Amino acid sequence: MKGNPLLRLSVVLILLLALLWPICKITQGETRKSSPSPPGHASAVSLSTNPPAPPPSWKATLVVHAAPSPMDCSITQCGRILLSGKDRIASGEYRTIAEIVSGEDLVISSGWENDEPHALRVEVLTQDRGESLDKSFWARKTLEDAIAIPANVLP
Repeated sequence: MKGNPLLRLSVVLILLLALLWPICKITQGETRKSSPSPPGHASAVSLSTNPPAPPPSWKATLVVHAAPSPMDCSITQCGRILLSGKDRIASGEYRTIAEIVSGEDLVISSGWENDEPHALRVEVLTQDRGESLDKSFWARKTLEDAIAIPANVLP
């Protein structure tokens, strides 16, 4: 681009200022919408809505069968450890009772020493209704997968 360097600089500055105005409007609009109202001033929205209810949960028995027995095995949900190595009842078998949150996935993690094929089966047995969810997995050295817990499984 040929021309006077001062003229080029002024054109670039004008273009940047033209872009700055819409960006400021967008960011100020976002903070204005998300900022809380001052104390003593209740908005109409906060008066008409209730705080969100905690997700429903229920007691379930988690059972894991693995062949061959893994070095480590765990089941987590929402960052909570529901089943771990301390719940081992026999070689390749784990069992525990836990509170399951409806609508959240159970994350299954397991690891073995070798790279051979390994099988793992997870059962989720509800204590109130006797219903169950189960899923089988095949893995080599490590397994990380999930079981979807439907929101409508509540007893």
